[in-house]
Amino acid sequence: MTTPEDWQSIELEPGIGFSVPPDARQARGSAIDSMAGVFDGNGYRITYDLGRFGERLDSLARDHSTQSWSRDVAGRKGIEVAFAPDDEPFAWARIVQVGAGSGRTLTVRVTCESIYRCSLADHVFHSIAIA
Repeated sequence: MTTPEDWQSIELEPGIGFSVPPDARQARGSAIDSMAGVFDGNGYRITYDLGRFGERLDSLARDHSTQSWSRDVAGRKGIEVAFAPDDEPFAWARIVQVGAGSGRTLTVRVTCESIYRCSLADHVFHSIAIA
């Protein structure tokens, strides 16, 4: 899978980043113990967190609507979950989480208006780079 040419490359720090669709606009926000941010687009939101305390995916796994599986992320073993969130304005969510070295975890969450719109998560997750 290749990342579409018109997508924006986001570098969180040297060697770590991912790509977002061309209509994605960075929203304001800040994190206390990590590098985190939000990108909003037409019918979706992409959030990321690079730090020591990522989102607890095991708590999502207890929900009956959650699916989870292993996924190759930048040549590392990651985990992906997909579910219908009850705490979001969007109908569907996909999250990938992978170790980023130095005890840190990169978590990228794509929430969308529909499961079909969330297919863009495949491109986002495939574009993740961790040197």
